[in-house]
Amino acid sequence: MPFDLHEPATRSALIMERTQAALRDSRMNLQTFAIAVAEHYLAATTQFNRVAKFRVVEGETKEIFRANEHNCEIVTRMMRGVIKFPADLEEPWVQSLPEPFRGKLVRELALRYGLLGARIADVPAPHRMACLADVLVDAGDTVRAMGPILADGKINEADAQYCASARETIARMQADLASLDSQLSAVAPNGAKPWAMRSIA
Repeated sequence: MPFDLHEPATRSALIMERTQAALRDSRMNLQTFAIAVAEHYLAATTQFNRVAKFRVVEGETKEIFRANEHNCEIVTRMMRGVIKFPADLEEPWVQSLPEPFRGKLVRELALRYGLLGARIADVPAPHRMACLADVLVDAGDTVRAMGPILADGKINEADAQYCASARETIARMQADLASLDSQLSAVAPNGAKPWAMRSIA
């Protein structure tokens, strides 16, 4: 079900809303999420450029516990709006979300620029198969989403209540198809030569 955000939602408000949904509807809790955010941020950002004051988790048990507690407090305060969400934390934050919430949020953020949130061509081999599987799942989801809209054989104002969900499903399918096409074009950028079909006598 699509989220009901008051328009126009800021980019950070969208991220926080989707994060709350992910923590509510997945097995990841706030503490494990905060630990992941801190790890990704500290690994990706040099000490000189760090705005968020996450602590490196190292040392003895007590030090590790305190660092994790401190980092969790930062994430909690950002989610409550007590601390402003810095722009350079967006990528580590989104990267720390579990699937399918991460992929959905990436697509939504990309759509704000009028782009599709598609994977690049040189993804690891397991993701290539996952991408094909995603396309097949998307096709079934799109058919289900369009079912109530096309039940009477036409699309009109009476179908408005179903359109947001259907458009979300279609956007996901477009992104997954673009990812698959990107992988194919990396192998044959100018298109493969057609194979001649021969009948078997």
